Amino acid sequence: MSVQGHKVAVITGASQGIGAGLVTAYRNLGFAVVATSRTIAPSDDASVVTVSGDLTDPATATASSTPAPSGSDASTAA
Repeated sequence: MSVQGHKVAVITGASQGIGAGLVTAYRNLGFAVVATSRTIAPSDDASVVTVSGDLTDPATATASSTPAPSGSDASTAA
């Protein structure tokens, strides 16, 4: 996925384990990241947008695909 010429990775399960490692790896490659997990804290990295919630919930899925200001937390009530 690319937004205005920037590479964007959407990573589920991004709050721990392999998902958290993928966030770091993609950031090191210059990607912006949409990081989702049922429970995830906002990121200090301006190129990581966090979305808290279950992706099977339509509100979370919408928040994950809707542009948000860089570095913001697009949490939903999950």
